[in-house]
Amino acid sequence: MLCSAAQPICQQLESRTLLSATLWTINGDVDGSYTDDVIVVEVDPANSKQLRAVVNDEVVDTRLIKNIKGIQINAGGRDDDITIDLGPRSGQHRLHHPRRPWR
Repeated sequence: MLCSAAQPICQQLESRTLLSATLWTINGDVDGSYTDDVIVVEVDPANSKQLRAVVNDEVVDTRLIKNIKGIQINAGGRDDDITIDLGPRSGQHRLHHPRRPWR
């Protein structure tokens, strides 16, 4: 009978990003009708450690800043106004529109 003991092998992994950080998706035209929405993403005035999403003057969601990997805004059709105000310490960010380059 052959028997050999398994030897544990431990290797250090590369540094990882926060696993709980996710892509935050904000949807306009929530009810399925194509309206001229006003979408605002801003620092929550009640808690400076989180952002809030406001669609047509209604707060639809809030998220802790440290848990946000990216923000995707699905504005839908029509002529929507989108404002992004990440505050004075917002760091680096990139804006992308699927049909128009940002200038």
